[in-house]
Amino acid sequence: MKVDVIVIGGGLVGLATARLLSLHNFSVCLLDQQPCLPALLTEQYELRVSAITLPSVHLFKRLGVWQAMQFQRMGEFTETKIWEDDSTEPIQFESTKGFVIENKVILNALLDKAEFNIVAPIKVNQMNKSAENIQVELDSGQKISGKLLIGADGGNSKIREWANLGVSEKAYDQSAIVATVHTQNAHRNVARQKFLPEGPLAFLPLADAHHCSIVWTNTSPSLLTMDEKLFNAQLNKYLGDELGEIRLVGQRLAFPLTKKHAKHYVSERVALVGDAAHTIHPLAGQGVNLGFLDAQALSDILIKAKQENRDIGLLHTLRRYERARKSDNLIIQNLMDVFNSAKIRKLGVNIVSRSECLKQLMLMGMEYREKKLCRKSC
Repeated sequence: MKVDVIVIGGGLVGLATARLLSLHNFSVCLLDQQPCLPALLTEQYELRVSAITLPSVHLFKRLGVWQAMQFQRMGEFTETKIWEDDSTEPIQFESTKGFVIENKVILNALLDKAEFNIVAPIKVNQMNKSAENIQVELDSGQKISGKLLIGADGGNSKIREWANLGVSEKAYDQSAIVATVHTQNAHRNVARQKFLPEGPLAFLPLADAHHCSIVWTNTSPSLLTMDEKLFNAQLNKYLGDELGEIRLVGQRLAFPLTKKHAKHYVSERVALVGDAAHTIHPLAGQGVNLGFLDAQALSDILIKAKQENRDIGLLHTLRRYERARKSDNLIIQNLMDVFNSAKIRKLGVNIVSRSECLKQLMLMGMEYREKKLCRKSC
């Protein structure tokens, strides 16, 4: 099989990248070790959700999947509230906007518009580059060649390793516990985050007014196996009367947290997007949104190269993508580390919470960044 682009990885970012390119008449083949099938939505909320920002919404509209997603259940936040464990003066941003969407909903919408070849489940056994193309050999014996290989295969990317792109890595002494909770009081479409000594505790509003998805970053492994009553007691202790009585709904999952950043995003005929290029601390929920921005930046550069009859796999072309995204991703990564540092963060929260002027300046900065990212992605 011969195609223009081979995408390795059938997650959200890989599917979005493949869809973007196929919309502009690139022939695309997507490969994944897991089956790429629609996921069944059950009455109970999925534990894996994404806090989707406005630039990502613009991407979904561009992909033609936003309308279908709106017919599914999704939470929305129109206000964000953050505070320190010992602070009585939270910072409240009343003009923030975003959506909390189960990953299954996004996945199903993207798969429904997957007008490109998908080969899955399949394992890639070998990859070879030549001057004019790149070829992968599958465990079925099939060979697929293309002008470009895009690695969207996650934080432990085999493509990154195979292409010798290198990676810097820092393990946080923390895990993210994710779960769904029922709250006595309605969440009122407010995203809440409280910084505790062990790590931040976030409440993301779901479609039902009395359900939230929580992300509890903590150093203690016992939160995953803790008795449910004790877990509920801990949640109620830390959030006080903010949402009334809180109780766990369903199971909990834990994910060890590691910051990774590829030393290079590209080499001849290879490019990385999403977690294959960078992983960050989840305290601001930016991970998948950064991946979607990667997908847009790379696709736009490839579309322009095709229009100008340039080889899309040449390093000269691909470096434009690296320059467009690497510095921005590094800034966000480092900013998350600053906010994860208790001493620096606490000082900033206490200062901003006492100054309406500083709060408005922060909000203006956030809105400016959103508009800048929207302009880049549209």
